[in-house]
Amino acid sequence: MEDAKVMTDSYEKEMINTLVVSGELLETPVFKTTNAGNDIAEFYIINHSGRDSYKRSNQFFCRIFGKRVQELKNELVVGSFLTCVGRIENEKWVAKDGGERSKWVVNCFEVLLQ
Repeated sequence: MEDAKVMTDSYEKEMINTLVVSGELLETPVFKTTNAGNDIAEFYIINHSGRDSYKRSNQFFCRIFGKRVQELKNELVVGSFLTCVGRIENEKWVAKDGGERSKWVVNCFEVLLQ
């Protein structure tokens, strides 16, 4: 029984800050390659909640790395429905004007096409 508890604790720690979000690809992804040769794709997905006068849209900035980028490169078409699983992080930086900026990013470890 002790082994089961250790396994559960480990799984819970891995799931901290994990987000699953689904929606439509909002615009054409931006593909980049780092100096070390790692591929990156950055894109927004959008989903809608509520109805009538309570309807609202939610946009999520997502990023995926590595081999999966090449696998998805020709599949990521504007309007396609995606489910992204990843870790949510708040990136912060200082802009050229000296102001502090931040953005929530979903660093995906999986992107599923529906």
